Amino acid sequence: MFRPPQKIRQVGLIVFVIMMLLILPNLGHLMG
Repeated sequence: MFRPPQKIRQVGLIVFVIMMLLILPNLGHLMG
């Protein structure tokens, strides 16, 4: 099994959080 290095996983998590923070308000605006 391939396990990515800790740094790459950390960066991916940060990018995921930023994307959620950017997308969630827009989804709420579109739905509301």
